[in-house]
Amino acid sequence: MILNIVMFIFLVLSCLISCTIAPVNMQQHVERVIETTDGRIRGVLVEFLQDHKLKKIEIFFNIPYASLKGVRGNVLRFMPPSSPSKWKYIKDTSKHNSSVQCPQKWLSESKLMNSNIYERVREAGSIRKQDEECLYLNLFVSSQGKYKII
Repeated sequence: MILNIVMFIFLVLSCLISCTIAPVNMQQHVERVIETTDGRIRGVLVEFLQDHKLKKIEIFFNIPYASLKGVRGNVLRFMPPSSPSKWKYIKDTSKHNSSVQCPQKWLSESKLMNSNIYERVREAGSIRKQDEECLYLNLFVSSQGKYKII
């Protein structure tokens, strides 16, 4: 009897999880090259396979909008950032840099033990390399729009 209940719960949870995860099709690169004030970028085109109501989107990850490096190469800590250096090539912005994270406020051990499961999962996800230079922008743009992106 208990085994049947466990199997039923497992089956229901499996169905719920499989219904919430929508497969996406990420193509290699977008044909369109976007001209910014600092250089040209190319992103990635994303299609949602199960829901045809959702439009295709172009994603551009890690576009630098400022820099913590000064004119002489020194770090501008606690100072206004400078403009990012310009690039002459087409920058590949199709991959998200998930290995580096901006510094986050850490929960103390006592708060972590008293927190709910969502806070614990969020906190566990933030235990990775952190860097103060977080001056990058991620853009999610409808691929069918006729408006300027940047």
